[in-house]
Amino acid sequence: MIAIKRGCTPLLTALPEILRMQTMYYRKVFLLIFRKLHTFKGEAKLSSWIHTIIVRAAIRKIKDKIYFEDIESANTSTIIDWGASIDTDYLEKAISNLPEGYRTIFTLYEIEGFKHREIAELIDISESTSKSQLFKAKKNVA
Repeated sequence: MIAIKRGCTPLLTALPEILRMQTMYYRKVFLLIFRKLHTFKGEAKLSSWIHTIIVRAAIRKIKDKIYFEDIESANTSTIIDWGASIDTDYLEKAISNLPEGYRTIFTLYEIEGFKHREIAELIDISESTSKSQLFKAKKNVA
């Protein structure tokens, strides 16, 4: 039996709703993958194909929430010194503290491996905006 102090249960009262939303999300993702299964050509691993579908669906979902300032030219040639080693906990915290637009571009480029052209197409921005947002994100993380 678990004893819970009175007045300390906001998470527990929200838990059923959180689980319901999570279950709905998993169902939607499963249905999306199932509907697109006919497009799988076997040129990549199934897990990679599924990952790509999920990432693109997530990007479409957050696309309207992100604001990007269109910048025609940005000085992205500056090299940022990350030092000999970087602490992963620090990096995760720094990335999570980035503004949403910077974080999205940083994650897509540095973690997911998308090219600026692909990011521009996914989010409907220019390549130069993607490059400048990444540059600014790296400056904020460093």
